[in-house]
Amino acid sequence: MKKETIVLDNLNCPSCAAQLEQAFKNLAGVKSASVTFATGTLDLEYDEGRLTEDQIHKTAESFGVTIASRL
Repeated sequence: MKKETIVLDNLNCPSCAAQLEQAFKNLAGVKSASVTFATGTLDLEYDEGRLTEDQIHKTAESFGVTIASRL
């Protein structure tokens, strides 16, 4: 399992953050996901063998959000 905090750009509303969080929780291989609108971050714990970088980017992008950096 990998844990990371991802900084998001273009996260524009709390309801968008909640929807994005749910989308990540529904992905195969995700153990936990938490999006914080106030800080624009995603705390993600996932199985690297089941969830790819491409899937992470595409899920964020489907909400108009981009990944700025990882902490």
